Amino acid sequence: MADNYLSNVILFSNLNKEERVSFLYAKLKKNGFSPKIQNFFSSFGEGRNIFAEINNDNQKNKIVLSAHYDGESLFDNAGGVNALLDLSKRIRHLELPFSVVILFTDQEEIYQQGAAHFINEKLSDHIINKNINIDGFGIGDELFCVSELTKNTNNDNDLFLCDSDEFLKKNIPSISHFSAFKEDFKNAKNSSNIYLTFKKYNSISFFKEKYNNKNIDHVNDKLCQLIFKT
Repeated sequence: MADNYLSNVILFSNLNKEERVSFLYAKLKKNGFSPKIQNFFSSFGEGRNIFAEINNDNQKNKIVLSAHYDGESLFDNAGGVNALLDLSKRIRHLELPFSVVILFTDQEEIYQQGAAHFINEKLSDHIINKNINIDGFGIGDELFCVSELTKNTNNDNDLFLCDSDEFLKKNIPSISHFSAFKEDFKNAKNSSNIYLTFKKYNSISFFKEKYNNKNIDHVNDKLCQLIFKT
């Protein structure tokens, strides 16, 4: 992953929406999938999700691996998109005890419209047992999950504002994973506003400066292990 990851992240972040859809579709096909495009409309306009499925004999056990592709920064979420593409390539030919959906969502930045439309359509004829979401990836030396972070308020309903929220609203277990430096994570836990702690991660210069091949392979391997243990 390390050899091409950074170049793919930078490339993806510079693409417009149409080019991103084509990029994801082509990458999934190259990885051996039969990708599909889900068109939807929200109050914010037309959106498009891209997804592909790995089906096994047990269709009642289905896990959705997701990452939103509409972010503007390398960290959020071109890094997550390319991490999920790498995972899709790894798991394509493995015999897993569950079926998998690889999902790239649109309009996450505007109240998770893409995830909501995907879930509403899929729940009509599918069972989704769990969601593992990647939102913020490519910087840091460890993998963390959103549920470990301090919320912005004491209200339990104050979620992280990511695609996991939509799965949780439907009582589908979901967790969002992101990479970060341990010290920044420690500061985030003590902060009343986690967004300010990680704001610097959205800087292109910070991403390029702090990206490390060894670290990115480490956190990606850990993410892959978490999925296999699901």
